[in-house]
Amino acid sequence: MNTRPTTANAAVEVKFLEVRDEGTFIAVMAIHGDMQEIPDEIAGRYLLRRGGWADYQEFTYVLTLHGCRATYDPYKWGECRTMTTAHKWIREHWDSLSDGDVVDVEWILGERKTPKQSGRYDYPLSEGV
Repeated sequence: MNTRPTTANAAVEVKFLEVRDEGTFIAVMAIHGDMQEIPDEIAGRYLLRRGGWADYQEFTYVLTLHGCRATYDPYKWGECRTMTTAHKWIREHWDSLSDGDVVDVEWILGERKTPKQSGRYDYPLSEGV
């Protein structure tokens, strides 16, 4: 049985996550892939290679859903401890993350004993929003 992906989409994962820090809530979309998992004949692999990705590289893009900032490099967030810390953690813990998970920067940095729960439990959206 052939288990190789037939599209780049099958080898690239997308997760929606909640980045939290002190007084901060940032909804993000994270995209992770491994060039070694994308077959040569797939158009997405060609485009990734033309975009500068080497055959042996993994990538994790993080996009903020408000403000439309995006980068694959955790250090391109500038002086933003929240996004730099969250992006590094997302990349390092990709396999243990699920859609909707909270990435709590205060907890990651040891400033809290337990991670925050999702804002969707504390501040649910009104019906029709």
